[in-house]
Amino acid sequence: MFIPLPPPESPEDSASWIFLFDRTGLIIDPETGQVPMLEMHRALARNGLHPFETLYGTLCCCGTLEELPESGSSILNLRTFYHSADEAFRLAVTWGRFIADLHTNNRFCGRCGTLTRMIGFTAEYESGKIKIDPKEILAAEWFKADQLPLIPDSYTLAGKLIRDFKTKLNKS
Repeated sequence: MFIPLPPPESPEDSASWIFLFDRTGLIIDPETGQVPMLEMHRALARNGLHPFETLYGTLCCCGTLEELPESGSSILNLRTFYHSADEAFRLAVTWGRFIADLHTNNRFCGRCGTLTRMIGFTAEYESGKIKIDPKEILAAEWFKADQLPLIPDSYTLAGKLIRDFKTKLNKS
């Protein structure tokens, strides 16, 4: 049975939800029935974990395991999980499973055969013009926060970055 942890007290907490999957389910701590959490820097440094979303203000990472560690974890069938988790957890786990499967099954670009990379970041403008690599991106522009063009869908990296920026801007 899945038992969700309460939301962190503040978004600044330095932990991450770790959604690990095997072929049939979600890896949980058998003693607590909870999704494991690791300090953020440890989560991002571990091989094969992919940050993908925030849940209750806490970073989510996902990955797949070929075999279950000998101790300290068990597998919770996803159907069982979906019946016992709240909507936010169901969506995060669904998205995590999708991202983990994407990285497991699509390591190489279908067009050119190279390893795929999806990297996004925000930065503060200092000066000058944007220089792009036309092999990676078609266009880039600067916009004022109150003059943004149509925002891409929320499942895209650009859409997530822009919505995150707007949320942070509205909080300040």
